[in-house]
Amino acid sequence: MFHVFHFTVIMGLTFWAQGSHVQECSGSHLNTCEECIASSPGCAWCKESVFDLENPWSPHCDSFANLRKKGCREQDIIDPESRHSVTHLSGRKGRRANLRPQNMSLELRPGRTLTFELQVKRPQTSPVEVYYLTSFAFAGKDSIQRGAHLAGQVLSAVQEVNPEAHSIGFGLFGYHQNLTTEKSENVFSFSHFSSLEPPAEAPKPDAPAPPATSGLQALLQAAVCGDRIGWGQGTRLLVYVSNQYFRAAGQTPDNSTADDRGRCHLRDGQHHFTSQLDYPSVAQLAHRLTENNIQVIFAVTEDLAEKYKELSDRLPKSTVTVLPSDLHNIKAVIGDAYRVLSSTLVVSHTHIEGLNISYTSECGKGQKSSVRGACSIPEKSDKFSLNVTVSSDSCLEPQSLQFQLLGSQDRLSVELKSACRCQCADASSCGYAGKLRCGVCSCDPGRFGTTCECSADQSDAPCRNGEGSPVCSGRGSCECGQCICQTRSDPTELIAGQFCECDNFSCDYHNGRICGGNGRCTCGHCDCHEGFAGKACECTTAVYNCMSHDGALCSNHGQCLCNMCKCEGEYSGPFCETCPFCQNDCVTLAPCVECLAFQSGRFRENCLAMCGNIRHTVVDTLSKGRLCRMRDSQDCIMDYSISKVRGTYSYEAQIKAKRGCSAIR
Repeated sequence: MFHVFHFTVIMGLTFWAQGSHVQECSGSHLNTCEECIASSPGCAWCKESVFDLENPWSPHCDSFANLRKKGCREQDIIDPESRHSVTHLSGRKGRRANLRPQNMSLELRPGRTLTFELQVKRPQTSPVEVYYLTSFAFAGKDSIQRGAHLAGQVLSAVQEVNPEAHSIGFGLFGYHQNLTTEKSENVFSFSHFSSLEPPAEAPKPDAPAPPATSGLQALLQAAVCGDRIGWGQGTRLLVYVSNQYFRAAGQTPDNSTADDRGRCHLRDGQHHFTSQLDYPSVAQLAHRLTENNIQVIFAVTEDLAEKYKELSDRLPKSTVTVLPSDLHNIKAVIGDAYRVLSSTLVVSHTHIEGLNISYTSECGKGQKSSVRGACSIPEKSDKFSLNVTVSSDSCLEPQSLQFQLLGSQDRLSVELKSACRCQCADASSCGYAGKLRCGVCSCDPGRFGTTCECSADQSDAPCRNGEGSPVCSGRGSCECGQCICQTRSDPTELIAGQFCECDNFSCDYHNGRICGGNGRCTCGHCDCHEGFAGKACECTTAVYNCMSHDGALCSNHGQCLCNMCKCEGEYSGPFCETCPFCQNDCVTLAPCVECLAFQSGRFRENCLAMCGNIRHTVVDTLSKGRLCRMRDSQDCIMDYSISKVRGTYSYEAQIKAKRGCSAIR
C-alpha cells in the first residue's frame, strides 16, 4: 500500500540520523545484546565481561551514559545508529532521473530516526491517457451515446493543456434490477467502452437507473482492470463525473470479501458485468489508485463538493471541481482542474507494517505529515526536494521499500534492514562449558551460571519462588542455586530477598513521592512513619480537623479518616453535624426541657429518671449553645439552648424562664 505526500522546494542532498541517547533504558533484566538494543532506543550494551569493579554483576544493558559511568570503555559499548548508503544517485545512462537518489539502503535501529533529502525534477511532458467515468443515472436517457459525447468533451479539455492526451475509452456504472431471482434486487453494473463510438449492440438499462452511490466500486474496477481498460505506459488520468453521493465500506453491511471487491470482474472479450459487490474502503481504493499510478479529477455538483474534497484528501493524487449548471461548459472546468492537477507533484511510499515515514517541506505552513500535503509547482520551477524521516518500531525483516513520483515511472528503490544484530569478536571461553557472546556467557546444554560454572545437577529450582515462577523473579541471576539480584542505575534503588522479590521502589506514590514521603518502601509495601497511615502513607493520624464544636469526634456520627470526617448514614457536613432528615436534638430534648423547667408535659411524673443526662439552668437570657425554639404540651413556645458534653451523650441546657403562651388556651 502507498502513502502519499505533496511537496515544495528544499535544495541539496543530505542525510542525518537523530539519536536518542537522552532516553532512559529499562533493559537491565535483558540477557543478550540483541534483546537489549531492540528493547529501547536509549539502551546500549557493554561487551566487556567485567567492567564495573564495584559490582561485578552489573547488568550489561543500560544507557550509554550509565555504562560509561560504571567503567565500560567507549569502544566496548554497542549502541548502533540508524544509517544509510546511497548505491545509485543518478539515472541510468541516457535516461533522465526525476528522483534522486535512485537506489539506496537503510539500516534502522528501532526507535532511532533517520532523515534524508529526496531531490525531484518535474517530469517531462508525456502522453496522457484519459478515461471518463460516470453513472447511468447521470448520463440519463441514451446514456451510452451521451456518455460518449461527454467523454469527447473531457478529452478535448485535456488536449488543450496537453496536446498529447488521448482517450482509452469511457465507463458507465450504476444499479440494475436483477430479475433472475425470486426477490427483485439491485445489483452493481459496470460497462466499459474502449471507443468513443460504442457498438450498437451495447447493453441498455431495462428500467430507469436508480441513484448510483456505487462510484467507489466503479473507480476500483477502472483501476484494477488495467489490461481490459487499456491503461498503457503514459500518464494515467481518470475523470469521474457524478451528481450522486458515494458509499464506502463501513457504511453498509459487508456482503463480500475485500479480495472480491479488489479483483477485476471484467472478463476477457467482455465489456460489461453485473455482480452483487459491496463497497470498497477508501484505504483500499487509495492503494489501488497508487499501485496503478492513476490520477483522478472529481467533477461533481456543488452540493457534493465538500464530501468529495474529504475523499480527495485521502487519495494519492486527485482534485475536485464543480460541474457547471450547463454541461456545454464542462470543457472549461475540466481544463482548469487538469492544470491544477498537473502542476502538483506527489511522492508516495509503499506501506510496511511497523515502519514510520513522514515528510517535511517549506510548502504551505511547513507542517510535518505522514499522509499528504498539497503544493502547486510554478511553471518555471524545475528542481525540488523534501525531507523524508524514517523510523521503525521494532526489528524488521530485510525487504524492499519504494518511493514513487506519481504520474511518472520514476521510483527510488530502498533496501531496508534493521540494525538489530551485535557484532562481537569474543576470544575467550566460559570455563570450557560455553562461549562468550558480547561479554556474556552462552552456556552449553546442561550448564548455566555467569561463567557456566553450574551444571544441570545444580537445578535453578532453589531460585524460583514456586513452580513455574521466573528465576529470581526475573530480576536476578541464579548462581549455583542462589539468586544474585540485579543492581539499578539509581544507587538508592535496591532489589533484595531470597528470590529478588523485594525492592524499595515499587510502592504506591502520593503527590509524586513514594509512600507520600511519609514512610519507607519495604518489599512493595509502605511502612509509614509515626503519625501517618494509608497504602501510600497519605493520611495523617491527627484528628483536630474532625473535632466538632461540642468536642465530640465527628459529632459522634462518623469516623475520622485522614483527619477528615467520614459520616454515617444520612449525616453530613465537615463534622457530620447535619442531618436534614433526622430528628434533631432540639426535638429530642424538648419534653425534658418542659418537665425540668416548667414541671409539665409527658415526663412530669418521672422527669429525673428520663432526663438525668441533662444539667439545666433557668436564665433570663440565653448565652451559649445551640438555640432551640419548640412548642410544649401547653401550646407555649419554649426558648432554650443546648450543648453536648464532649465525648458523652450528656447535655447542658439553658432554659429561658419565660415562655411565650397565647392569651387564650
